[in-house]
Amino acid sequence: METIYLTNDEIAQYPLFVNDSHTANILEYNEKELLKIFRVMSKNTIITLEWIEKSEMEFILVPELLIFKKYVHDEFSKVGTLLDKGYKTTLSKLSLSNTSISDLIQIYKNIGKVLETLQHLREKEKILSTFFIVDMHEGNILVDLPSKKIQFIDLDSCKIGDNQASIAKYLGSIALRKPTLSKKYPWNII
Repeated sequence: METIYLTNDEIAQYPLFVNDSHTANILEYNEKELLKIFRVMSKNTIITLEWIEKSEMEFILVPELLIFKKYVHDEFSKVGTLLDKGYKTTLSKLSLSNTSISDLIQIYKNIGKVLETLQHLREKEKILSTFFIVDMHEGNILVDLPSKKIQFIDLDSCKIGDNQASIAKYLGSIALRKPTLSKKYPWNII
């Protein structure tokens, strides 16, 4: 995968695009692309990005997944990634007063279709078999309201290959580690 080389001074000149990310600064690189500059580029982040890069041709089959396009390197090491901006609204920012129930239903159906596609690819096609969206929440789902299409972002926190599952808003990493919760949440009680 290609690499963009930027000095720390050059990185600091790009305007902040999102300021609520805990793990990275999301900067506006140009009209169509963003820089995701990690606060800490951990070994697990590097492993995750390498697995995503290895699976790049498989990810093409699911265009709703916004994976990174290039690495960003400063004077010393990898510090981030370059990715497309995607749709302008997150699911969390949709105004319930201005969005009809039928539009929301279609948006949620489109989310389900992507998840069904991923399941099909894992089980039937035997590709992306170790890939799971870990940090799937309303802030990481982009929506194009006119078309009701969606895109998943923040995929560098995914479970793929032999990486470690990342911390997620809705317990995603706990579910992927398959703990025994049968005493707390017995499934056989209706």
